[in-house]
Amino acid sequence: MTVDEQAMAAVFEDAFVPFVLQHHGAAAGSAVRSILGFLKSFYQHFAPDGHNESLMVFRVLEGRPAPITSGGFECTSVAEVVNKVVGPCAIQLLPSGAFMLWANCIADPIELSLSAVVYSFHQGTEHFHANKESKVIVKLIPGRSSNFALPTFSSLRDALAAYRDNMVRTSSCEILNTAWYEPTRLFFKAGPEETIRRSLTRFLKITFTGGAEVRPEQIVDESHPVDIKVTWFMTNRLALIEIKWLGKSRDVSKVKAIYSESRARAGAKQLADYMDANKIQAPVHETRGYLVIVDARRAKLTVGRTEISRKDGLKYATSEIAYKPKYHEARNDFDPPIRMFVDPICKP
Repeated sequence: MTVDEQAMAAVFEDAFVPFVLQHHGAAAGSAVRSILGFLKSFYQHFAPDGHNESLMVFRVLEGRPAPITSGGFECTSVAEVVNKVVGPCAIQLLPSGAFMLWANCIADPIELSLSAVVYSFHQGTEHFHANKESKVIVKLIPGRSSNFALPTFSSLRDALAAYRDNMVRTSSCEILNTAWYEPTRLFFKAGPEETIRRSLTRFLKITFTGGAEVRPEQIVDESHPVDIKVTWFMTNRLALIEIKWLGKSRDVSKVKAIYSESRARAGAKQLADYMDANKIQAPVHETRGYLVIVDARRAKLTVGRTEISRKDGLKYATSEIAYKPKYHEARNDFDPPIRMFVDPICKP
């Protein structure tokens, strides 16, 4: 049993099981075990990140009336349940091993708990409910959406933040450091995309050693290569990462490219299209998109310039990008874009 599995088991043993047995009696033991087994399997297929609606899982106690009696879909597998989750949902575990799912169903877990053992999840907060009493499940690992979900999308978000803060800000990654035309980090060399991609790919490979596969330049469909794809083992989760750089690149004689914040907005649209294409190619996967912006914009930068003041070099350090449309707000599969500003070496 892994450390995560031991921690999850401890949550039930120390908080859930005694609580439920106290309020429902010893007969609730089998319901506890069935919910535990379901949650472990369910969260391997379902990513709670980005699911902002309520989710309830319950098992009716023997001899008690069913709390929901109309509508719903009968499902024979966890994968089928996951594919039907839309909006607020309630999932009943049946004695036969099948499941009943009510999509777009607003149910009260307190009322359900009169005749059932109930687990609820809403925006990162988890409860267990029994006989009109509720107990919050304390987060064992800060930042994880659910105690029972593998750290996939949330761990990637943390890894990208670490890459931004520890590798990009001062270009401390030896791979990324080769992308600059001069040691003061004013211009990129012409065509720095491949170097930036290699830098981030290596960082993620090191970060997710043994837990996920990280591959650069993966085809989404016949004509769409995404910069990096992350696939977590033992789950159905994928992440597509698109990288865009801002600033100027040059060769020995002239400026080769100039990219402003409009390139970041174009990157957001490109990633949204990749996500739509990926749904066709990988319909059973839970996929999330990440837009990474490596920002090296400097003010008053010309080819003849070899040093820069703090005022000009850091002018864009805190200039966040306004996205239109805001895909990260309109879609539940699009993470907020992460901008990584690179400090130049400024003259005293």
